[in-house]
Amino acid sequence: MKLKVITLNCWGIPWSIPTISSPNRAERFRAIGEFLAAENYDFVFLQEVWDEQDYLKLTKVLGTNLPFSYYFKTGMIGSGTCIFSSVQIEQVFDRTFSINGFPHQIWRGDAWAGSGIGAVQVTIAEKKVLLCVTHFHAEYFGEFQVG
Repeated sequence: MKLKVITLNCWGIPWSIPTISSPNRAERFRAIGEFLAAENYDFVFLQEVWDEQDYLKLTKVLGTNLPFSYYFKTGMIGSGTCIFSSVQIEQVFDRTFSINGFPHQIWRGDAWAGSGIGAVQVTIAEKKVLLCVTHFHAEYFGEFQVG
């Protein structure tokens, strides 16, 4: 069995916050949607889809080839992760990590996001398969390196 999959960090930080928000976000998501729709993937795993409206736009663009999807809504601003599937999603699981950055560093947002692991169960060729997506805490300028 061969499957065509892709994982991509979309760098989709919304809002209008200088030096934090992702520039050209709308254009980026439009291009990502067009690319993914043209490539005929079986499964797509996305990170940093922070705005649910971006996810909903992708569901419309990808609906022909990837009609099944799940957007993981954890934490105060969400996990930013989603999975698109060519086969029906049977079950959904998610686990939020217990530590996500530092709450006093509001400008970084990690503590407000629901970083963790999201998983969906599908059946492929009569086999149950667990597909997972995750998005970890960001590394900032090497300040958290040990040694």
